[in-house]
Amino acid sequence: MSYTLHNYVEILGEPFVLKVLWNTIVFTLATTATALILGLPIAWLTERTSLPGKGLVYTIMTLGLLIPGIYTAMGWTFIAHVRIGLLNRWLMDTFGLTEGPINIATPVGMGFVQGLNLTALAFILTAQMFRAMNPALEEAAKIHGMSFLSTARRITLPLAFPAILAATIYMLTIGIATFDVPAIIGLGNRIYMLSTYVYLKANPPDSGIPQYGITAALGTLMIGVGLLLTWWDSQ
Repeated sequence: MSYTLHNYVEILGEPFVLKVLWNTIVFTLATTATALILGLPIAWLTERTSLPGKGLVYTIMTLGLLIPGIYTAMGWTFIAHVRIGLLNRWLMDTFGLTEGPINIATPVGMGFVQGLNLTALAFILTAQMFRAMNPALEEAAKIHGMSFLSTARRITLPLAFPAILAATIYMLTIGIATFDVPAIIGLGNRIYMLSTYVYLKANPPDSGIPQYGITAALGTLMIGVGLLLTWWDSQ
């Protein structure tokens, strides 16, 4: 056994690996943005307003946590795949298009699908924070004539920021490591994320020798990313 830095030099100097890392960054950001944009307003409406049917919202969100991502990925493949998606086929037949206008087989499209999977998680992670927030501060702002947007910007969001940051970091971590959506949608279209690239290196399709050195080097880099996210959360 010998120790070497050759694997790090190889992954950082190979253009394809850099493309994989870029795809992973775009996918992760799209995932996190989608989950927060959908999950946070639902959590706020459920806990900070008189929205009827709050119990039903909690039930739907809890059930959303139980749906495996592989089923969501397969469902969106049948709906919005650029060639076989039902929605694309309908748009092509209706408007005489030569190709489907919607393509989820991109890092952003896959991030959208994964973000839908994590919307329930974003809701669960932030709903209790909105519930515990002191309403007197928002009521005082309203009494002093502050608008809804000003109250949200100067009071609600600063109070909610620690919980939102923690949820963001958690979902960023999931976005980097997730496998089901990139495997179902990405592999068939030759769009690789970090998780699927590691899988292919450890399980070569041509029955070659597994490149465990490459996968270990990538895993070490991801540990570094995790430490940076942890440090960010602690600041």
